[in-house]
Amino acid sequence: MKRSYFVSLLLLLFLAFGFKAALAASNLEEGVNELASQISKNMSAFQKKKIAIVEFVDLKGDVTAFGQFLAEELITKMFTVGAGRFEVVERSLLNKVVSEQKLSLTGVIDPDSARQVGKILGVDAIVTGSVTDLGNSVKVNARMIDTETAKVFAAASTDIPKVDMVTKLMQQKVSSAPAEQKTKAEIEQGEQTVKGGVITLVLKRCKLSGKIMTCYFNVTNDSDNVVYFFFGHKDNLEKSRLYDDMGDEHKGSQAVLITRSGKSSTELSLVPRVTIEGEFKFDDVSPQVSKAVIIYLRTFTDREVIFNFREFPITK
Repeated sequence: MKRSYFVSLLLLLFLAFGFKAALAASNLEEGVNELASQISKNMSAFQKKKIAIVEFVDLKGDVTAFGQFLAEELITKMFTVGAGRFEVVERSLLNKVVSEQKLSLTGVIDPDSARQVGKILGVDAIVTGSVTDLGNSVKVNARMIDTETAKVFAAASTDIPKVDMVTKLMQQKVSSAPAEQKTKAEIEQGEQTVKGGVITLVLKRCKLSGKIMTCYFNVTNDSDNVVYFFFGHKDNLEKSRLYDDMGDEHKGSQAVLITRSGKSSTELSLVPRVTIEGEFKFDDVSPQVSKAVIIYLRTFTDREVIFNFREFPITK
């Protein structure tokens, strides 16, 4: 009898605490995927066709680098999971409208701003949310707001392990306006810089020859140790994407890293703080394309490293 009681008690404890732990993401990538999946299901369930995603805030209402990172990653994921079912508004376009119309989409969204965004961009749902530091993990709560009623019609949430990168991003306070100005400046200069873990990629230019678009990068290992970097592996190419301004999607076709001596390979050991070159190709691109809306590169070191480049001009 006592043994049966003890087993039952253990079962109850597992259901109360173990099941909750099972729902938590095991890493950052899994957490973002879980949020994107929940949001996608809600879009379908409530028959929404076009969505805008804004930066997540902490409990003080401040936008951190982590809040911006979440918004960027969700936009990219939603492009993938929502292909053919609903549209996702590019963040630079959303920021432009917010700035020009002097709207407020940070923290608690006021009804007038929601309706204005819906009217101007044809958006019927806005995703916003909050980030809560729980010590060893971070709770991310997303709210989906109807632009006609300005009311929350659905929600999504996940727990993400508080690894070093998450901690550093959460400590960086930012604001939407400077980030948008920086993006414009980078575009005007023809370069964009994105850091992923200890690797920094600088997108120098993208050139279209026939139907093949080649993007040229500078690649730098910012750590103090040698890092093995997978750039053009088959899995990298299969999961990498180009989304162009004709509305087409392209998988990566070829990618190489090139050392200063001219040696080239799809994967290399990167020497600390020595910049080398990289080339990434996409096939079957329309000659009418003038801009890469999103360049999504999936690479690996000792873990998966994602790089997102946005609104980049294409030369011919």
